[in-house]
Amino acid sequence: MSALADEMAVRAYLRALAGAPVGCSARLEALEEDFVASASRWAARNRVDRRVLHEFGVPKTVLDQAGMVRRPAADLVRDHYSGHGRSVGALAQLAGVSEATVRITLAEDEPAGRVARAAGGGRSVLWRVGRRARA
Repeated sequence: MSALADEMAVRAYLRALAGAPVGCSARLEALEEDFVASASRWAARNRVDRRVLHEFGVPKTVLDQAGMVRRPAADLVRDHYSGHGRSVGALAQLAGVSEATVRITLAEDEPAGRVARAAGGGRSVLWRVGRRARA
């Protein structure tokens, strides 16, 4: 399927899921097959995590059929590293994880050179992409 066809299939399923009356499962089931065929590619292109679709109401069984796996929380944090400084709180908010998860990820990534302290000290440390990660 093309990117446009994937987009249309996912949108149609999500719209039906959000607006489907209780007794109207036949239409939803009809759209589910196209959703399953398209969801994984669409999610990868749009950087949408399985968790987001599940919170929207997509059943886990449908996500499993679509081949969507849950991404580790550390990867969600790493998606938001940038060249300019970001605080632990900002990274947590952008990634949709706890500040504790961000701190654990930073503790792993700083020695590996993926992130470096950009500014600050004490409670207000800003983090940016490290030297090794930019190369």
